[in-house]
Amino acid sequence: MSLFSKITALFLYETPLGFLLYCCRAIRRRIVSFFCACCLGSVGRGTLFEGDLTIRGGKNIKIGRGVFVGKGVTLVAVKSGTIEIKDGCSLLSGIELRAVDGKIEIGRGCTLNKSATIKTADVNFTGRARVTLGDNVWVGQNSILEGEDIELGDEVILAPFVHIMSNDHQRDLALKKIDLTKTVKSRPVRLKRNCWIGSGTRILKGVEIGECAIVGAGSVVTHSVEDLQTVAGVPARPLSV
Repeated sequence: MSLFSKITALFLYETPLGFLLYCCRAIRRRIVSFFCACCLGSVGRGTLFEGDLTIRGGKNIKIGRGVFVGKGVTLVAVKSGTIEIKDGCSLLSGIELRAVDGKIEIGRGCTLNKSATIKTADVNFTGRARVTLGDNVWVGQNSILEGEDIELGDEVILAPFVHIMSNDHQRDLALKKIDLTKTVKSRPVRLKRNCWIGSGTRILKGVEIGECAIVGAGSVVTHSVEDLQTVAGVPARPLSV
């Protein structure tokens, strides 16, 4: 630790003024948490909000006990959309959760790192779009999960900049046209327990990643991966390890 850092720490934690500043921050956090809790459907004990939140459809949002919600988090649950965040989760700054005519469910003890995004996309207008995370899932910085049917099992690890999509557009060969409004197709994406997805990976619709499988950084996964298998590349192919 540098001399400047030592002096700063001494000032902040070992002087009356530092103690006062610490108390002010703690009181502010409690006040923000109280008002945020009033805007939501339910909030468990011990949950803290840092502030600067954007909330829409708050009554459709449920947050469990001991959850940390960082600065600049966006929570949107509109139309028939719902969001449920279970006990012990951490939502760091800049997280965006958008459930429009669908459900986002975050399991216990999950960590969503800075600027990660989770969105439901109800392309078939069924109202059943769903993105589900099991317990103790780690979602890396700037990762994106969007689609109609995505499920991550317990202890899945997503490195930064992972993009998972269960929807895409198709060509109409007869008309020789890509119609962005009429040709959306959706197939479920499943990531089983404790698989590890490397940084910058893209996982496309209809893919299933097996238990304890590893996907190398920068891969594009177009086909399912077996349990314990290691794949990498564009498109991703099995590696001998």
